[in-house]
Order: sequence, then C-alpha cells, then structure tokens
Amino acid sequence: MVMPRPRIPGWFLPCLLAGILALGSEAAGREETRIQGETMGTTWSISFNSALPQQQETQLTKAIQNRLDSLESLFSTYRPETPVSQFNRSSSTNWFPVPKKVAYVSREALRVAEQTEGMFDPTLGTLLRAYGFSGTPATRKLSDEEHRRLASATGWQ
Repeated sequence: MVMPRPRIPGWFLPCLLAGILALGSEAAGREETRIQGETMGTTWSISFNSALPQQQETQLTKAIQNRLDSLESLFSTYRPETPVSQFNRSSSTNWFPVPKKVAYVSREALRVAEQTEGMFDPTLGTLLRAYGFSGTPATRKLSDEEHRRLASATGWQ
C-alpha cells in the first residue's frame, strides 16, 4: 500500500522559521524582533528574542501577512465576496463549487463535529447571527417560535 505524502500547510514554514529564531537565541541581551500586521478585523504580532536583518524581517512579515490575507480571502464572513460568505447567503441546498481549501476545512469541521458528538457544530451560523454573535448586533430578542424555527435548520448530521 502506497501512503500519500503528507502535505505541509502553507502557514507551517513561516511559523517554523519564527519558532527556530525564537529558540535559537543563545546570547542574553540580544535585541527582540517583533513583526506585526492586520488581518480579519484585528491585529497579529510575533515576538522573538533574536535580532533579524531588516531584509529577513520584511520577508518574514510579508510571508505571514500574505498567508493570512489568502486565508481571509477564502474564509472571512465579513467580506461578501468570499466563498464562505457566498455559501452563508445561499438558500439553496444544491452543491456548488468551492476552492479545495474551503472543501477541506468543511470536511474537517464535520469530522470535529462528529468526534465531539455535536459539541462543535459548524451549522449554527444563522442562529448565532440572530443573537448578534457575528458582527451585527441583535436588534431584538427572538421569540421562542423564531428560535425554534432557526434551531430546526441547524445540525451537523
């Protein structure tokens, strides 16, 4: 039986490099390097106890930012053009094409839902939005009937 070669995620190498640099600092008092950026409506930063030449710092920052921008372009629920936003807006139950990464994450979400016996449920989006947990505040309290109707459309199975 031939085992498929494992695929290394694109985020792995920049994070590995940052980890090696953080652990590789042996001299006390070395300059700390901090790289940062913005993504998904918030900020990110990585600090490590090692001085980096400016060119390497810039390259590492760019690599991480590009990866995060790529993920945001697929998975953001705040950007209307992303595949996830398009899926969430759709009322159709028909299949439609999505990028491989979105299909992979969807399969993994269903796998985690199964492993946790539904404690993690990737189908709760509509219900969560109705209660104001997705960036838009709830405008009013849901009636019991509205809650039941929305809850009936959830369920990972």
